Amino acid sequence: MGHAYMHPVFGKSSNLEDQRLASNTLVFGLLPEPGGQALAVPYDLIRSRVPLQIDSNGQPVVLLPSGDFGVRAYARKQEGQTLTFTPVSGSTFSLQDQNGNIWDEYGRCLLKNGQAPEGKAPQLKMLRGYLTEWYEWVSAQPESLVFAED
Repeated sequence: MGHAYMHPVFGKSSNLEDQRLASNTLVFGLLPEPGGQALAVPYDLIRSRVPLQIDSNGQPVVLLPSGDFGVRAYARKQEGQTLTFTPVSGSTFSLQDQNGNIWDEYGRCLLKNGQAPEGKAPQLKMLRGYLTEWYEWVSAQPESLVFAED
């Protein structure tokens, strides 16, 4: 038993029993905040629904694909408000929130109230996580939840 492309030494420490996802499914794993629970999000879902807006441990999150195999994860709370994003027409790297503010893929506010922000631009909080295959993620985070669309 084991992953088709895994050296037998690594198979002994890997969780190949958890079948919630196929073992080689690419997932973005959101690492838990203290007291929270890890969350695995299938990479195909992140790429197909830009921006993917979800909740993780009661925290509103936005996930954005970055390059060929990257993901950026940000908290959607800003100045006490939960932001909801839509893609900016004609741009693959910009988002607009419900207030009309424009944000880039790095979580920086480019336009606030139609103007470039004065001083330091508002910044979304980046969340910790990484892209990996399911078997590796669930080996490291066995209690992880798996995000699924309703």
